[in-house]
This record gives sequence, structure tokens and C-alpha cells, in this order.
Amino acid sequence: MGGASPLLRSLYPSGHWSYHSSTIPLLGTKYITTYTHTLKSIIGDNTYYSLTIGLLLMKITKQELKTYIKGWQTLDNKLSKVTTTTATAMDEIQKTVATMLSTKKKQAGFCLFMEQQFKIDKKVNGRLQTCINKPNTQRYILKVPSDQPLKQAFRIRTASKELLKYKLGGKAIVDQKMIDTKGVYHAFKYDLPKVKKPTQISKTQAVVDEFSITKEQYLANAESGKIKFATVD
Repeated sequence: MGGASPLLRSLYPSGHWSYHSSTIPLLGTKYITTYTHTLKSIIGDNTYYSLTIGLLLMKITKQELKTYIKGWQTLDNKLSKVTTTTATAMDEIQKTVATMLSTKKKQAGFCLFMEQQFKIDKKVNGRLQTCINKPNTQRYILKVPSDQPLKQAFRIRTASKELLKYKLGGKAIVDQKMIDTKGVYHAFKYDLPKVKKPTQISKTQAVVDEFSITKEQYLANAESGKIKFATVD
């Protein structure tokens, strides 16, 4: 672990890495008590629960988690250097992001990475989330052609009340228990609400509101001859 990153060191400090190197990939009940107890002492009660359950449910091995962490750290390093003038480089990064989030297991690994990374440097979280949320990245993740509209969204984030309004196939994507559990990242996919087309009344109301036009002013403007109205043949 001599050249390990701060994040890997926080998960597997010196003395714990070698001890668990043979037991973590197995994740059998024989080792769970010792493993979770060690995680408690390393990263605290709140984080060890989601980390352990995530590893168990998705069957993520130690080596896989290590690979995920290194991959995302490398990607963030590229993101921090890319500029708006390097469109080709950004496109390649976005394609890579989609590949790194292409399975449930990879998404779970990334969520674990984000939970720990937030405690070390939340700017990394922000850069990666911004990249994921870009329309082009969304197209790669959701496999939507460039000539088709995006009808769904994919997000990696913590649960909040804001997400209560979104649904996937008519079903809620969060519940109160998820919202109450702070600091845990999830992979969300939801249907984008249909954009309502503005009506004649709504557009007119928007202008009235923007300029605080009174009824008298509105009628005077209509009679002034300065507004060109449509004619009926």
C-alpha cells in the first residue's frame, strides 16, 4: 500500500490490507463480523453499513473496488485538466464515464467511491457529477442517439426530497428512509417530465409579469399601433 491513494488508505490502512486480502473477496458469513468490525474502527458506523452492504449485495471484491477507485481518480485527473476547447478529449472522457457506469456493480462501486471521496475532497465529487450530468454523457450512459431527445436522466447522488417528484415507469425512485440516511450515494434513473408547451395566455402572462404591465397599459399598447397583430383572411 506504499503508493496507495488517500482514499484507498482510508478504506484499507496499513495492517488491515494484508490481513483481509484473502477474506474480503470471499465475503462469506464466516468473515463478516470481523470485516465489519474493522470497518467500524476505520470509517465509523454510518459509512461502514452502506459500504459493507454494498459489497455484499453487488459481490464487489477488494480488487474490483481498488480498480474502480483508481479508475475514477485517473478520470478526475483528466477532467481537472481538460478545457472547453478540447472537445475531442471531453467526448472521450464522457464515453469512458459511460463505460465505467455500464453495470449495476460498477455503479455500486462508484457510489462507494463517492461516499469516501466526499470526506477527502468534495471538489472531485462535483467534477465527476457535472460530467455525468452533461447531456452528451447522459446519451452515452442511456444509449440515446444524438438525433433523439433524452426522455430519461441518470444521476449519481445522495437521496433528497427534491427527488420525490421524479418517477421511473410511474414508480417513485426514493423513499423517506433513503432521504433520512445521510451521506449515502445512489444510482438513480428516472423519467424526465414532459415539457408543457406554452399557450397564448401563458406567454402573454409571462410578458405582463416581466414588465409589470397594468391592464390599462396593456390595452393602450394594443391601441397604439406599435404592435403588429396577425390578420385573419
